[in-house]
Amino acid sequence: MAVCACEVVGRREIEAAEAQKQPGETISALLLVLSREPVSTLVHMHCLAVLQRLSLRWQLQSKMIELGALDRIVQILRSVRPADPDTDGAGAGSWHLLGPGGGPEAPDFSIEFTSALLMNLTLRSAGRKRCAEIGAYAVLANLIEHPNPQVRTHVNGTLYTLLAVPSVRAEAQRSGAEAMFRSALDRVPQDDDLLRRQLEYLLLQLSRTSEGDESDGEESDGDGIDTGLEGDADDGDNFLDEEELAAHFHLSSSGAGQGHFNHTGSMENNGNSDTCIPSLCIA
Repeated sequence: MAVCACEVVGRREIEAAEAQKQPGETISALLLVLSREPVSTLVHMHCLAVLQRLSLRWQLQSKMIELGALDRIVQILRSVRPADPDTDGAGAGSWHLLGPGGGPEAPDFSIEFTSALLMNLTLRSAGRKRCAEIGAYAVLANLIEHPNPQVRTHVNGTLYTLLAVPSVRAEAQRSGAEAMFRSALDRVPQDDDLLRRQLEYLLLQLSRTSEGDESDGEESDGDGIDTGLEGDADDGDNFLDEEELAAHFHLSSSGAGQGHFNHTGSMENNGNSDTCIPSLCIA
């Protein structure tokens, strides 16, 4: 199923099948697997992969949020932490693997899928509202310097989006986010311009005024309206590198308007504040 979901035609068929039976049945089954399988298993990792790829379909996005996917994602990310060189035998700067792998230095596809899924869902106002309710900011703040550049970009992109919500921004300010971001900025390697830009944009977002804020209250998704993300207009090839994802920060901070990225990373204005940025696809 993960392989099918990596292609546009596969996602289209899964979405169509979902509409013909009890709505949410597939998403519910996938979320059930996440809750029952240990995060270290291949089954859990592939389930995350399917959900991340399906989160690029507008209707399935909505169903995931409705069925509590964000609660499960944040719960998973709470377990991500740096490895202790003294007790874990890992090198300095290593982190515990979230999913299956051969050791602390092995690729961790599970956290890449998880962070990408979170970013996609929080680009919906319903997703941002739920993240504010479950305290997602505190979890994400611990991951802004994760060694995986894809994960950092997903996490920092999600934080940038969440900081547009007044209650989240107020929570961040109370918890000392400015000092944390500036401290992280001081530690950025000289050649890592991408992470430097991300942290600078987070500081700008943190200091924004209330003008132009979205409401903490009622939903304003415009669900049911043709936004250009329904049907066949999803992410194309479902690939987007770190530089293209980082463009989200620049475009948002420059007031470039609302829209969504296509698979080449360019901005397409759809006149709706809910966007979907595709990310990593691993077959």
